[in-house]
Amino acid sequence: TGSASADKLVMNQKSGDFSADGHVATVRLPDQKGSSTAMLSNGEVMQGRAQHMTSAERNQKLHYEGSAMVWQGANRVEAERIDIDRTRQAFEAHGKVVSQFADKAKNKVASTAPVKTPPPVFTVVRAPDLIYTGEARLAHYQGGAAMVRPGLTVTGKELRAFLNDSEADSSLDKAFADGAVKIVSNADKRTRTGTSDHAEYYTNDQKVILEQGDPLLVDSLKGQTRGQQLTWWANNDRLLVNGVETKPVDSLLRKK
Repeated sequence: TGSASADKLVMNQKSGDFSADGHVATVRLPDQKGSSTAMLSNGEVMQGRAQHMTSAERNQKLHYEGSAMVWQGANRVEAERIDIDRTRQAFEAHGKVVSQFADKAKNKVASTAPVKTPPPVFTVVRAPDLIYTGEARLAHYQGGAAMVRPGLTVTGKELRAFLNDSEADSSLDKAFADGAVKIVSNADKRTRTGTSDHAEYYTNDQKVILEQGDPLLVDSLKGQTRGQQLTWWANNDRLLVNGVETKPVDSLLRKK
């Protein structure tokens, strides 16, 4: 099923459980059982490293501690402590968590002309704590989270990232942020900054929804807009505003 190396290894021969200390490095071969997502793919080799590591229940429960990192291809998670339960498709990371997930390059029509390979697209999230559940494909970041994608930054007190199947082009399906949310989009020499208490981002159409906590959108070219709910698309000029009778839409437009 794989291998483990360390300065010291202690194994229980009856159960197969073992612990490793000092310069721990592990390799686990692909496991075709269960679902597969960007967080836990069953089609790629999983590698890990830490200062201390334990394996239990026939290598189904893994614990890494001390400068821990687990990765599969370009996808990786770093933290002070990482716990994996492959039976439940559960993944937890605590302490200075940094997760990175790579989108797949889209298939292109074959051509004899040279094609310039676009740079890889990564979704990077930083937070103190991460809890992932495989059944919902939900990565819950807590304690103050920051998500970065090309041209887009999302920050909030907590962030829920819904991951796609490992075969999808994009690793991220959608993300919900709550608590002092701030979204900054940069495209075509234009910056749009949205603030609210709750926000939703949908990857496929790059749609952003701001609601709760007096949503505000500041556009470096067109001024600012307030409303009960603001919906805008990061890849074009569309903006949808829903106001209420007691608090009408408030817009400030910039003239050229």
